[in-house]
Amino acid sequence: MEVISPQRQTQIDQVNESVGAKMLREAQLTGEALLSIPAAAVDTLQNHKLETVGKAALAGGLTAGLTLLSKSREAPVLTVAAVISGVSDLAANGTKIADAFVDNWHSDRNWKSNVDVMQNSVGRFAVDFAVSSIASAGSSKAMRSLTAPAENIPPFVSSEFPLIGGADFRTSIMSEGRSRKFDIHLPKGLDPSKPTDVLLAFDGVQINRKPAIPGLGKIADKHNFIAIVPHPDTNVSLPGFKLASWNSPGVGVFTEGKPIFGRKRQYDDAKFVDDILSHVDKQVRIGQVGLAGFSEGAGMAMHMAGILPEEKLLGVASLSGAVLGTEGPIRKGLTTVIVLGGNDKTLPIEGGSNGPTKWINWLGHNRVTQFSRPLALAPALAEHHGIKSPPTISESNGVIETVYGASDAAPGKVHQFVIKTGEHAWPGESEPTGGLNAQLMRWINGRPSNVDINERIADLIMNKRIQKSLEAPPAMQTAA
Repeated sequence: MEVISPQRQTQIDQVNESVGAKMLREAQLTGEALLSIPAAAVDTLQNHKLETVGKAALAGGLTAGLTLLSKSREAPVLTVAAVISGVSDLAANGTKIADAFVDNWHSDRNWKSNVDVMQNSVGRFAVDFAVSSIASAGSSKAMRSLTAPAENIPPFVSSEFPLIGGADFRTSIMSEGRSRKFDIHLPKGLDPSKPTDVLLAFDGVQINRKPAIPGLGKIADKHNFIAIVPHPDTNVSLPGFKLASWNSPGVGVFTEGKPIFGRKRQYDDAKFVDDILSHVDKQVRIGQVGLAGFSEGAGMAMHMAGILPEEKLLGVASLSGAVLGTEGPIRKGLTTVIVLGGNDKTLPIEGGSNGPTKWINWLGHNRVTQFSRPLALAPALAEHHGIKSPPTISESNGVIETVYGASDAAPGKVHQFVIKTGEHAWPGESEPTGGLNAQLMRWINGRPSNVDINERIADLIMNKRIQKSLEAPPAMQTAA
C-alpha cells in the first residue's frame, strides 16, 4: 500500500479541485471570521487589555497632536483610528492571515486552524479599531472645545444672525425642503438703515471641509460690503469621506449626466442663492450684488451672472475657473475679472488635463478638460460683450494684466490677470484654519500666491473703479 505524504496529498487536492470550489472555501473562511467577531472581541479584551489600552492612548494622543499641528478643529478621527489599529494588527498578524488564506486555497485539511487564525486576527482588529475610534473621537471633541474661537462664529448654527459689524456667522436656512448653510460677514461700518452691497463668493469642490475664502472679512470691512460664502451640498457621502459640489443646470462636474458619480439631485443651487439673498434682505437691506468663485465655484459665479437681475449685478470674478461651456451666457456689459495661475497644474491655462483632472477624466468627466480653456475665456467674453478694440497688456510684480475694452466708453470691461507663478489656489492669504483636509488639497492643487487679488476684485467689481488706461498701471498689492 502506497503511503502518500501530506505535501503530495495537498498537490493532488489542488489538481482535483476547481477554481470555483477554492474561491467558495475562501469566502467561507472570511464569513466564519466575521461571524465570530463578538467571541474574538471578548478574548481580546480579556487577554490583551494593556495592548488595547495603549493603542487607544496612542490614537487619542495622535489626534490631539495632529489637531494642534494643523491648527484645525476637525481632525480625521477615522483615519487616525484606522492607521493605528490597521498598521499595528497588520504588522502582528498579516503574515498569519496571508498564510491561512494560501493554505486554505490549496486544501481544506487545516480548516479549523485556519479558521482560528482568522477569527483571532479579525476580532482583534475589530476591537482595536472600535476602541481607537472612540479614543480619537473623544480627543477630537476635547480639542474642539479647547480651540473654539472666543468670538465671531457662534457655537451654533442659527437661521438668524445678530447685526454686529465686523462679525462672522454661520447661518442655516431651508431651501427647496433642504437645510442649507452659508457663512456671512457683516462689515464694521454696517448701517442697517441703508442698502449694503453684497459679494457672493463660491468655493470649489469640498472634501471633508467647509468652504473658506481667505481674506474676505478683512476686505469687506475695508470696502464696507457684506461677504457671503454659500456652502455646496454633499453629493458623495461615505464613512469618513464627504464630497460637496455645486448643482445647477450647466454647472458642476458631479451633476446629472456625468458617469460614475453623476445623479439627479432634486434641487437647484441657483434657487439656493436666491433664497440666501431674500433671507439676508429681511435683516439687512441689500444693495447690489457682486459675484466671485474659485475652480468649480467660478463656474457657479459665471452661471449666476446670467440669472440674477441685471440691475442688481455689479460684476463677476472667475478664479482658476473650470468653465465647462454649458453655463448660461452672463449679462452683456457686466464687468468681468478673470484670474489665472500660470503654473496651474490642476486646470492648465492652455487647456488639457493634469493632476486631479487626470483622475476626473479617468472617471468619465472629460468635459472638464474638453471644454475648459482658461486662457480663451477672456477673449470669448470680450466678444460676448461686443468689445471691438484690441486688448491693452501690462505687467507688474509677476502679474500680466490684459484689459479688453480699456479704451471703450462702455462700463463693461474684461480684466484678465495671469499670475505667472500662481497655482490652483485662491491668491492671497492662506486659510486661517485650513486643517489637514485643506492642506491635502493644497498639496494636490498647489499653494496660494502672495498677490492680494481680493483688493483688485473689490476695486473693479464692488467699487466699480474702471481703469480707462493702462499706460501707467498701478502696482499690484501683495500680502504682507
